Amino acid sequence: STSSHTLQNKTSTLVGAIDQGTSSSRFLLYDTSREWAVVASAVRALKTDCPHPGWVQQSPRAILSSAEE
Repeated sequence: STSSHTLQNKTSTLVGAIDQGTSSSRFLLYDTSREWAVVASAVRALKTDCPHPGWVQQSPRAILSSAEE
């Protein structure tokens, strides 16, 4: 998603991105007026379950919840 705000009489465009991995959800906020500089970030770890040897599973609800945090 994108949004705009005014900072010191200059309009910035902020772009948010979610990087969904197997062990964590990461959110990065970029400022396009500063050459796509990362201006904020957050990481949330994901729990994995191993119900059988060689199996790994994750809860879809936990993945969504970690991204929403």
